[in-house]
Amino acid sequence: MTQNIINLNYDIYSKLTKLETDFLSYINQNPEFVIQNTIKDIGTDAFISPASIIRFCKKLGYSSFSEFRYHLRTLFINKPNNLQNKKIIEVINHQFNLYLNAIDISKIIEIVPLLTQSNILLYGKGTNAYFIDYLATQLSLLNLSVLSYRDAQLAKVYASNIGQGGIALILCYSGETQVSIDLALSAKQNHYKIILITRNIQSSLASIADYCLLIPEEALNSYSSKNIHVKTNFCLVCLMDILLQYIISYQNKCF
Repeated sequence: MTQNIINLNYDIYSKLTKLETDFLSYINQNPEFVIQNTIKDIGTDAFISPASIIRFCKKLGYSSFSEFRYHLRTLFINKPNNLQNKKIIEVINHQFNLYLNAIDISKIIEIVPLLTQSNILLYGKGTNAYFIDYLATQLSLLNLSVLSYRDAQLAKVYASNIGQGGIALILCYSGETQVSIDLALSAKQNHYKIILITRNIQSSLASIADYCLLIPEEALNSYSSKNIHVKTNFCLVCLMDILLQYIISYQNKCF
C-alpha cells in the first residue's frame, strides 16, 4: 500500500464534503496528473468542477489552486519513489541470487581449514584494498593471524624474506595485474598457498593460484549517474561474508 501524499488533520478533514473527500482520494492516487495538468482537465478527469476544486484548496488553507499544486509538487518530489525502490531491491536480489548460484561452496569449505591454521597475507590494490582491509579486520576479530598490504612490494618482501609458508589471499578482478602476479610467484616460492579472488578464471594469476574464488562478470553490474560510471561490489562483500560465516562455523566445529 502506497503512502498518501496529502494527509489532513481531523479538524480540516471533518469539514470536507463527500465530493471533496473523494477529490482528496483522487489527488493521492493521481498526484502526477494533478501536478502536470490544468484545473479544467483535472476537473473533467475527476468529475468535479473547477470552482469546487478552488473551494477545496481554500478549505485546506491555500489562496489558490496554483499555490496548492506548487505545494503538492514539492511533496511529490520529496516522497520516496516506491516503484524505483522496488526496482533497486529487485536488482540487488538478482545480483545476490546470481552470485549464490555461481559460488563454489566446496572451494570455500576446502580453504577454510587452511585459513584457520596458517598465517594469512592479504593483498589488494587500489579500490580492492578497502575490501582487503575489511576482510583483515574481520579475520583479526576471529583471532586469526593476518597481515594486509596495499603495497605489493612490501607484501613481496614479507612473503620472500619473513614469512615461510602460510596463505596469500590476493584480490584481483582481472587476474592480470603484474605486481599481483609477481607477489604470487614470490609467495609460491616460499611455500605459500595462493587464494585468488577474481572474475577471470582464465587469467595468469588463476593459473598460479591454488584456489580461485570466482565473482561472475554478470554479478558486477554497473550503474551510472550523470558522467560517473561505477562498478558495484555487492557480490564481493557477499563472498567475504560467506567466507567469514564458514570460518566461524569451522571454529565452532559445525562442519
